[in-house]
Amino acid sequence: MTGLLDDHPDIVGLYNVGVGTSGVARALIEAGRGGQVVFVGHDVTVVTRKLLLQGVMDAAISQNPGHEARAAVRVLLALARAEPILREQEKIRIDIVMRDNLP
Repeated sequence: MTGLLDDHPDIVGLYNVGVGTSGVARALIEAGRGGQVVFVGHDVTVVTRKLLLQGVMDAAISQNPGHEARAAVRVLLALARAEPILREQEKIRIDIVMRDNLP
């Protein structure tokens, strides 16, 4: 990330799809670009909460892991029992969490 920021000073936004949120944030802060580059990641955790409050991270795309787990079990049970899957029930809601709407 540090090399990418050095090589491309015109970067205005980053979307981190993996588990490297801390590393991305550290690179942004060390480059003096924390709060200048729009930074979007995933899930509200202790780390992302802190980064959102600091203004280093702009948004976290979040899903309810409990709902995901229950939906997976319901789908597997339905398949094992040859029962219909209730698609309406299995829609997993996606929340966009920002500093202003942190739960």
